[in-house]
Amino acid sequence: MSDLSGHQATTHASSSSIADAEWWTRRKRSPLVMLGAGVTAAILGAGLFAYKSGNKSMSQTMMRARVVAQGVTVALMMGTSGMMVLGDGKN
Repeated sequence: MSDLSGHQATTHASSSSIADAEWWTRRKRSPLVMLGAGVTAAILGAGLFAYKSGNKSMSQTMMRARVVAQGVTVALMMGTSGMMVLGDGKN
């Protein structure tokens, strides 16, 4: 179906279910990456809370821990990508 300008109409209901399916597939393939992202977000939240509470020393420590957690998460992403490329060719 097209509108007056000739563009094809898209259905947004199906794109949402596709995005959900892709998220679950990624979660199953690399659960450590999802865990790393969650840990990074939790540390970031704790650091921001410490900053807002006025505990600047704890905030600085948490931000340093966030950088480490983020680096580990990126390393996990690279490792799982490499394993998929070097693996048996199955996504």
